[in-house]
Amino acid sequence: MGIKLLFLSQPRALKPGQRRSYTVLKMAKRLRQKAAIDSSNSSIAVRRKHSKHISSYILFSSEKLRESTPGMPYIEKRKKISEMWRDLPVMRRKVYIEAAKEKRLRG
Repeated sequence: MGIKLLFLSQPRALKPGQRRSYTVLKMAKRLRQKAAIDSSNSSIAVRRKHSKHISSYILFSSEKLRESTPGMPYIEKRKKISEMWRDLPVMRRKVYIEAAKEKRLRG
């Protein structure tokens, strides 16, 4: 059983020379990008775009965020992780650089 979208049956008719608002157009575009309606049961199949531009720092920071202490504020965690990345020797950074290259190639 999928989630069903409820739409108005027909969009409101526009008067001659009238244009749709920018926000309505943006919202419609976002809806089209986020969800593809599965015609078989009218459920939503969410398309996930995997970023091909994953950097070595992103891999490092996501790993360290999982290991970090739960009581620390998020901003403090990020500051500490960025300091750790700056202080990380080149040989240890290479591990993350290679992992990022591999992820980009896999897509």
